[in-house]
Amino acid sequence: MQLGSLAELLGAACCVREVRIGEVTSVIVDAELTRVLGLDIRSPDGRRRFLPWVAADLERQGGVGIRSAFLLVDALDSYMRRGARRISDYAELATLRVDDDGHIANGMAVSIASRAGTSRR
Repeated sequence: MQLGSLAELLGAACCVREVRIGEVTSVIVDAELTRVLGLDIRSPDGRRRFLPWVAADLERQGGVGIRSAFLLVDALDSYMRRGARRISDYAELATLRVDDDGHIANGMAVSIASRAGTSRR
């Protein structure tokens, strides 16, 4: 997935291999709005789980791929207690660009170059 902005992740399918296990409902960022920590994934049963940014494969066609459903965790509270923010507003996410390591740049394009043999982060 070639991201123009973080807003493009909203509603994207989250799949293990070709099996859809949920969709992206928001992006979790640190308190300073300098890094993406992960994605909020809503499963078909309505439960929300946290997918760490480093575990997300953005090269999957039309969505976010993960190697195993075990990478989704229920514990987002520790991040939220430290000031992390859950952003689900399209307009706000549309101004945010991110590099492979999850560093955020406001309103300017940052390369999301493909890494041969590794997942895009």
